[in-house]
Amino acid sequence: MLGNAVVALAALLGFVGCAVPFAFQPGHLAVNYVEISPRLATAGMPARSQFDAIAQAGYQVVISLVPPDAMGAVRDEAVLVAGHGMRYHNIPVNFARPAAADFARFVDAMNQHRSERVLVHCELNMRASSFVFLYRVLELREDPDRAYDAVLRVWRPSGQWHAFIAQMLSEAGAQRPLAFDL
Repeated sequence: MLGNAVVALAALLGFVGCAVPFAFQPGHLAVNYVEISPRLATAGMPARSQFDAIAQAGYQVVISLVPPDAMGAVRDEAVLVAGHGMRYHNIPVNFARPAAADFARFVDAMNQHRSERVLVHCELNMRASSFVFLYRVLELREDPDRAYDAVLRVWRPSGQWHAFIAQMLSEAGAQRPLAFDL
């Protein structure tokens, strides 16, 4: 359902000549799917029919950052994921107000599954790509420029997300990626 709504919105915006501030790339596993490493990927909201392909791709854990009442959310996602033999975490992140507490819960979930194949998703891979970027830089100590490339494949954070990422990096004493303030 969400896939159809997003496709319709993107087509409408394209038809009227508006710039879409994010990528929209349909994929076999989910919209805006980005493989970070053999053990980690980010994506937009998978369609119900895509959870079988996600399990077949070897994912063992699905972490959703989608609030359960969000438009297009799969209401029974936990049951659907478990039915495919995967583990599930839902950390509902308010897109308008990302919070350090949400990120701390995300870090806990990621650290529980360090040796497993994990798919992190939200609605369009904006929350997911940002949280995974911060996790890679702050927890895994990866190069910020390299980690930020995965975010830029989906979007360029602005507004509250730009401020949130900047604050999280600053509080940790971490370097900003060169492309962050362009």
